[in-house]
Formats: sequence, C-alpha cells, structure tokens
Amino acid sequence: MSDSVLSHRTRSGDVAVSTAVAVSSTIDMRDMAAGMVHVSGVTATATISVYGSGDGVTFAALYGFDGQAATITVPASGGTSVLPDAVYPLKFLRLVAGTDLGTSATVTVSLKS
Repeated sequence: MSDSVLSHRTRSGDVAVSTAVAVSSTIDMRDMAAGMVHVSGVTATATISVYGSGDGVTFAALYGFDGQAATITVPASGGTSVLPDAVYPLKFLRLVAGTDLGTSATVTVSLKS
C-alpha cells in the first residue's frame, strides 16, 4: 500500500500592519483555510487584532467561537504564531496593531489551503 500525500497550495508575503484598520493590508482568504503570522524586527511586546470581512470593504473586529476577541500576541523578540481558528470562515482579513509595531517591524503572512 502506498502512502498518500495531501496536496496543499500555499501563499506567503509581507503585509502592512497599522494601528488603523483602513491602512492595514487586506488578506484574501477565499481559497485558503489556515495560516501563520511571522513578525520580526520588534522591540516590545505587541498585540495584533484580527478584523474580518465578507466583502473586502467593510471590516469589523473578529471574535472567536468562545466570544473572545481574536488576537495574536507578538513577543518582544518577534516570532511565529498561527492565525486564530476564527479566521477559517472569513473571505478577507486585516491585521491591526494594538500598539505601533515600529518602522522596523516586518509582518509576513503564510497561508495554506
């Protein structure tokens, strides 16, 4: 019996994350199911909030299945975190910094179908 290999499509790239929802990059999730966020170049702990949209125009804060706001905590040294499970049904999302990540911060989003 041969082993089956699941085929997944992936997409990755740097995105703009701002303290303003309107300035943050729109991430198209329509053909993706999961992903992770890698942040480098930060000097202080920060929180990134997840905003969702069904039309790519109007965004609102996303809340998880437990009723809590969907957020990603970035440690002062940076690192990689998975996107919250609540992003699964979204068509579009934006990542919004609770505090300024600084001009040297780089945020890379990697998505997988």
